[in-house]
Amino acid sequence: MKRYALAFLCLAALTATAISSKAVTRYYAIGEQIELGPVSGFEQYNDEVYKCELVTNNGTKFTLYPTPKGGFDRRFDVYDYSGCKIYIRQPSKTDQGTWQVIATIQKRNKKTADIVTGDYDVQIRESYKERALSPARQAYVYPDQQVSVYFNEKFDELTSCILLNPSREKLELKSTESANIKLANECGFKMNVKEVYGGEWTLIADLKNGSAYHGEFRLVVKNKKDLQVNETVHHFKRGEEAFIDGGRRVDQAKMCILEDPHGVRYPINTGSCSLHIPIVTEHHEGIWKAYYGLEGMEYLVEQKITVNTYDDISLYSNVTRSNGDINLLCQVRTSLIKFCSFVRPDGEILHMSFAVGNEKYSYYGNGVHNRDNYMTDCGITIHKPTSADYGSWKCLVRISFSETLGTILKVTKPARSSAEAKSVVKANDVYAKSGASYDVKCSADEVLSYCWLRSPNGTVHNVKMGKVVQQPALQYVGNGLELGDCTARVQDATKSDAGKWTCHMGVANGPELEVDFKVTLKESYLMAARDVVYLEKSDTDLICRPLPESNMIIEACRWVNPQGHGINVYRQGRYFTESASTHCRLTIRVVDFEEDVGEWSCHASFSGKEGSQEEGSASMIVSYRSVGIGSFLSIGLFVSLLVFTLVGLFILFVYKRRLAARRSDEKIILQGEKPPKYP
Repeated sequence: MKRYALAFLCLAALTATAISSKAVTRYYAIGEQIELGPVSGFEQYNDEVYKCELVTNNGTKFTLYPTPKGGFDRRFDVYDYSGCKIYIRQPSKTDQGTWQVIATIQKRNKKTADIVTGDYDVQIRESYKERALSPARQAYVYPDQQVSVYFNEKFDELTSCILLNPSREKLELKSTESANIKLANECGFKMNVKEVYGGEWTLIADLKNGSAYHGEFRLVVKNKKDLQVNETVHHFKRGEEAFIDGGRRVDQAKMCILEDPHGVRYPINTGSCSLHIPIVTEHHEGIWKAYYGLEGMEYLVEQKITVNTYDDISLYSNVTRSNGDINLLCQVRTSLIKFCSFVRPDGEILHMSFAVGNEKYSYYGNGVHNRDNYMTDCGITIHKPTSADYGSWKCLVRISFSETLGTILKVTKPARSSAEAKSVVKANDVYAKSGASYDVKCSADEVLSYCWLRSPNGTVHNVKMGKVVQQPALQYVGNGLELGDCTARVQDATKSDAGKWTCHMGVANGPELEVDFKVTLKESYLMAARDVVYLEKSDTDLICRPLPESNMIIEACRWVNPQGHGINVYRQGRYFTESASTHCRLTIRVVDFEEDVGEWSCHASFSGKEGSQEEGSASMIVSYRSVGIGSFLSIGLFVSLLVFTLVGLFILFVYKRRLAARRSDEKIILQGEKPPKYP
């Protein structure tokens, strides 16, 4: 009590500020305990409530806290003095009216106080029972949408329809309709929802007999930001399964329709907005659309979903120009590369390192960066391009110890220069062992989209990717169509393979190119450098080597002469042999026509793929250069010309001798006939 007395003394010296709130309406049945408070707004105070007062509906004021001398009316009870929450027991019809609760709050360390009041419109009915509302007891809705709620049953002698908002403020729907809330049905309301309307609403039907019915309705006003759907991006690996998902949670979307980039709509989903793709292909790439049905919104909300598809390791390339420089860029979807190289049109290789370069060539790109998954830039800037820089470049990116990616980038001359150069196509003639597999290769300085081959007997062989292909298709074993490489493997060489083949290469977004090559079959992996060798006055070389592209390594060589004997290299010093991993050589230093002219054979043992052992042989004819009829005619003509020349010279010589003698005789005669001189 001493503490309370001190509190009153302190309060007497304080300056008080009154704070009031709108009246709160509450309905009760006769005899039902009335609850007043806590006073609205007291929660903002961290200070103590020093005084709670109650003003009844007839204006009588009671101090309920601190308890005054002599106590107070036992009908009243302070349940929680910190908010001046008060109970009124056993109310009757006479208790209907406006009550007021007054809380005096002293601010700590200050000589001021706030007096907070709460006004309560207490309505007492003979009975006050709950009835269900239609069509629902709660609704989730977005601002500017409408909700309609009402009592579904009919009431006899309805006197008024009352709506209490979440702050328990009263609105009589029959007489005080607002622009946002109007009477609906016999007793109900239609509401244009605003952001501040969220909370518990109470609809009350007052009847003439003094009773009332009430229904509680919970309104959840959702955030408009939920309608702002951000675009979602997915990156799916081709050949694997994937799920397209817009990111909406189940509690946000009640239904969803997905539409693919080609306008095809999938069945409506409930509870989730996702689509299972068993195997991802390029067909799934593009802009998908998700249409959401959100609770509290009539119209479907659209969301764009971008789907990008990529191979296991994808490579993207482009060529750009800036300020006279040319930039070549290859981007690889990986965070680690072994090397980055470029092959110039003339074959020169340039190795590029991040941030390194010179006045002619420098690195171009952003290194490793995280943009839509890890990407690594392999690029080069060509400064002041020259004629050597125009043409087809190749970029090569090593991504592992065994895999290299690359493509062709075309660097064209400026528009004012001469016409663009034609595509360059190449093909290698092939030597193959009968019954064994071999590779055929053709190439172009263009990015290819496909290639196929036509064999000498007219069979068309499509070239397909994969470890297993069905004939007549051929397995692709090249470095990549994007590098202009069409290399295919023929599994079993037969006689029908020998002859002229034609390779057809389809340029990406361009025409089809053709090039011919020849396939020659051999009985073993060994072949003679020349099928016929002529003996020379000096050393004569006989050479055999493994078939090109066979990857065979020679381990030992031996030779057999036309008589079927092996060669003793020291025999009279006439022969010299050389054995290397790439060839066998026999040199004939001193010729013996009886032993050396005829068919020689070269025999070799190989170590092949995966350490396999092979034997091979090849033959060649050793001959001498004979003099034929043409040579005899040439010699005869030469001799005839020589004889004719000598005869002509002899006749000329005799003629000149005779001519000289005649002139001498004439001189003598003239001198003898000269007349004598006169005296």
